[in-house]
Amino acid sequence: LKLLNNKKTNLAMKGAAWPMLAILSSSFYRVPNLASGFSSSTFVRKTRYNFRRKNSNLDGEWSEKDLARWEKMYGDGKQVWNTEVTSSNSPRCQVRVVSFDLDNTLWKTGPTIQAANDELAAYLDGKGIVQPERVEKVMGQIFKENPSKYAAPNDSNPKSPVQLTLLRKDALKKILTEHNELDKEQAIDFADSAFGIWTEARHKAIPDHLASNAIECLKVIRGMRSHSDQPLLIGAITDGNSNPFLVPNLRKFFDFVVNAESVGVSKPNKKVFLAAVKEAAAHPYLEDIFVDVDITNDDEVENAMGGWWVHVDDFIK
Repeated sequence: LKLLNNKKTNLAMKGAAWPMLAILSSSFYRVPNLASGFSSSTFVRKTRYNFRRKNSNLDGEWSEKDLARWEKMYGDGKQVWNTEVTSSNSPRCQVRVVSFDLDNTLWKTGPTIQAANDELAAYLDGKGIVQPERVEKVMGQIFKENPSKYAAPNDSNPKSPVQLTLLRKDALKKILTEHNELDKEQAIDFADSAFGIWTEARHKAIPDHLASNAIECLKVIRGMRSHSDQPLLIGAITDGNSNPFLVPNLRKFFDFVVNAESVGVSKPNKKVFLAAVKEAAAHPYLEDIFVDVDITNDDEVENAMGGWWVHVDDFIK
């Protein structure tokens, strides 16, 4: 778990977030695991290491007794989870915001993208579009030819694209102009429509590839309340171009979404996380935290961060 790499961010653990939320709850309320196949022994080992290595500034807040209590709680994880949270039994915790990466965190990326790619290929076939190579393969080729066009600004050695929407549309336009005799304007219009088909198919495929307990976890988090008696905010911070607001069984859980394309850089660049913090800061639930913070000043925003925000990233491996 990592939000901003600065001294104010105490909860900088790597691993699963669900037991973390239980730790932060005053009642150690049990939160279900996201993926049922996760190895608890691996997580416990990583947790011990990261608590000691990264949280030396906690001034004794986390003792061995605390960790032992948590380990027992996590080890008993096969109990039936209570996900029916009401205002009367909802736990109070110090967390105010929980944000998630999306791809390979809430759902499996590979089969989700594959379903969308297949849908796009079928759409192009149905329109009589010649495809010597599939769009996703052309994307790889043109990124290799001109990586700086699709990478973050000033990235001298880009390894992966940031501007994924532009890259996919450019691949479509290349196929349309070079192999189907469409002129530039026709290719632009067709690529926009085809990208819409791909986007719709991607979001339609997500429910079939969710992590096993994702919905149950989100229900529990949505039912929790902070010590200020406000519901927790739930957000998404993603390098991809998916949006949980476009997924019917996810949209009710989320309050904000920030993607790397809109910021211009990808994670772990701090700018992405700062953009998410600024997005959340506008919510009245966080007014007490940001009341004296100049939201346009990155240093002030960063200094306002702490253990009240938990970010979950790349859970599914």
